[in-house]
Amino acid sequence: METAAHDRRTLAECRSAIYTVLARGVDYPTVENLDEIRQMISVLPRDSIADAAVPMVDALITAIPSDLRALQKAHRRLFPPIESQDTPGCETAFRGSSIFIQTQVMADVAGFYRAFGLHVGGGRRERPDHLAVELEFLGFLSMKEAVAVARDDAEQADVCCDAEARFLADHLGDWGPELGRRLVRFADHEFLRAVGGFLEAWIINRMAQMNVEPNGSGGIAGKTAGAGGAGGADLDA
Repeated sequence: METAAHDRRTLAECRSAIYTVLARGVDYPTVENLDEIRQMISVLPRDSIADAAVPMVDALITAIPSDLRALQKAHRRLFPPIESQDTPGCETAFRGSSIFIQTQVMADVAGFYRAFGLHVGGGRRERPDHLAVELEFLGFLSMKEAVAVARDDAEQADVCCDAEARFLADHLGDWGPELGRRLVRFADHEFLRAVGGFLEAWIINRMAQMNVEPNGSGGIAGKTAGAGGAGGADLDA
């Protein structure tokens, strides 16, 4: 029994780290963000992530550049101030131009955050539906699950796990994999392409592991930007 709880806690902590690494990877590149990626990956228990994930983690580390300015320029080209039609960084932009749908999506995303006592803020304020914010929320849920397991609170751990599944089905799982494919296609920097491939594969396989399918809310999330990505890799953790 103790072994099962320990395993669940370790896996939840590992998922939290990976969600957070991806959040930092798609966020605007800073010295602090890249240092956090290095640090979090350095302490990832390799025996707790599937073999298929290891080369993606290694590729991400290898692709971190010494020239921060080049990466920042590539990031601005990929995510310009006026939302890119090819690689929109916010879920509402991915859904299309309907004000009704955008309002509904934003309200539902914010509702998830409020249910766990969270709000978007901090030094750099992003919209609630920004990719980095949605990834960070799932990282928070996974860490909260790990803490609940450590406290022998199975009910709270299950609440966190269920919320992760619902958020993937209703939100990130419906547009994150496609955006990952688009990063691989459109990014002109190796690091951003590595993030895109990892993002697509991680979300697809996490949903498969949880037996969750996207609700398919429409917009351009269901359209294919071209071949590529690693959707078939087994990254269960």
